[in-house]
Amino acid sequence: MGIFGLCEFAALNSRIHYVKSRMLKGGDWQTLLSGSDLKAAVGDLGSLPMGEGLVTERGDGSLSLRMVEHSLQQNFVTETLSHMRFLSGASAEALRELVRVYDLMNLKKVLRIKLGYEGKDRMSELFVDLYDLGRHSLLKMDKWRELTEGGKIGNAFVGTCYEEDFKLDIESAGESAGLLRLETIIERSYFKNLYACLKKSGGVELLRMHLDELCLEQMVRLRYHFEMEIPAIQPLTMLDLSASFNEKLFNKLMEAEDERSFFELLSAEPAFKGFDCSSLGACLRSMRLARMKECKAILNSGAPLSLRPLTALFMLKQQEIRDVVSALQIKRFQREGKKGWLVMPEVNKSVVREASL
Repeated sequence: MGIFGLCEFAALNSRIHYVKSRMLKGGDWQTLLSGSDLKAAVGDLGSLPMGEGLVTERGDGSLSLRMVEHSLQQNFVTETLSHMRFLSGASAEALRELVRVYDLMNLKKVLRIKLGYEGKDRMSELFVDLYDLGRHSLLKMDKWRELTEGGKIGNAFVGTCYEEDFKLDIESAGESAGLLRLETIIERSYFKNLYACLKKSGGVELLRMHLDELCLEQMVRLRYHFEMEIPAIQPLTMLDLSASFNEKLFNKLMEAEDERSFFELLSAEPAFKGFDCSSLGACLRSMRLARMKECKAILNSGAPLSLRPLTALFMLKQQEIRDVVSALQIKRFQREGKKGWLVMPEVNKSVVREASL
C-alpha cells in the first residue's frame, strides 16, 4: 500500500473514532429506558449527538415515531456518506454499496405501494418518506418519487444489481406471499453484490454473520408462516453466502414439521450452541448480540488497513437506531417487559435490568 493509501485509512480511522465517541453510552440508555413518558424520551433523544436536527412531528404538530425513525436513518445515511471523501477505488465502492441498503429499502417501499396495499390514501400515509442518498443512489430522487406515484419500473434498474429481477412483469407477483418472494429475490441480489465488494475491501465476515440471521428468518417465515413448499424456498435463501447454513443443514431443518421442532433441531447444531433457540425472535436477538460484540471488538482492536472497522461501525449504528426506535415503541405501547429484547444496551454493559426495576 502506497503513502496515499496509508493517509486515506489514517483519515478514515480518525473519523471512525469520532463517530464511535458519539454513540449512546450506558448512561444514555439508562435515560432513554427509565420512566414511561414517551414525549420526554423523545426530548432526551434530541439532546444526544444522534438526535441532532431530529424531526419528531407531523405537519399538525403531533408526535410521529415514524418520522423520528426516518430522521434518525436519514441522518445516519448523510453521516456515513461523508466518509466517502476519504476513500477511493474498491473501498469507496464497498462503502457506497453498504449505504445502498437504503436504496433497497426505497425499492421495497415502491413494491409495497404497487403490490401490497389497496387505497391511495393508505399508501400515501404509510410510504411518503424515501431515503435520499444524493448522487450515490441508484436513482435520482425525482425518479424514486415518480415510482411511488405510480410510475412504471420498466428499465429504471438497468445496469444495477436488480436488472435481472425486473425482467419479469412485477404485477404478476400479486400480494402476500408473492410480494414476500419478490422482496426476498431483490434482497438476495443486493447482498450478493455487497458480498463481492466487502470480500475485496474488508468486513465480509461480519456480513456473513448478518446473512446467517437473514437465512434463518427467510427459512422460518417462508416455510412456517407462508407455508411455501420446500423446493421453492431454497433458491430464495442465501445459503451460498452464509457462514453457518448450507444445503445439508437446510435440508435437515426443513424436515421439521413445525417451528418448534425446527428450533429444537437448530439448538443441537454446533454453530448455535449458546444461542437462545426457543423462538425466532429469541434466536435472532442472540445472533445479533454476537455480531454486535464482534463489531465492537473490531473497533477496539486498533485501526487495521481495511474497511473492517467502518463496516463494523455501520452495523453498530444500524442496530443502535433499531434499538432506539424499539425503546420508544416500548414506551408508546407500555410494554416494559420487552426491554430485555434490545441488543445495544447489553453490548454497552447495559442498564436494561436496572431500568426495568
